[in-house]
Amino acid sequence: MAAYFEEGSPAMAELETMVNRIEEMVESAGLSNVLFAVESICNAKAERLHKRSPRIAANHWFRLAATAREGAQVVAAYGVG
Repeated sequence: MAAYFEEGSPAMAELETMVNRIEEMVESAGLSNVLFAVESICNAKAERLHKRSPRIAANHWFRLAATAREGAQVVAAYGVG
């Protein structure tokens, strides 16, 4: 796994591109809106996994969604994003 994220690797270049896009989104839309979007994406992923096979534990994605939602609420409460 460490080799996957070595300096100059294609994975690191892709990760850097993603981070730059997230920074642009945060600057444009605000952090709380980006976190609400992450919540929606995690919920959709969890629901899709659960529909495909109810035995699959989608709890991980639901927990990620809840964490994003809580983060968005905190950011909105403090008026930072």
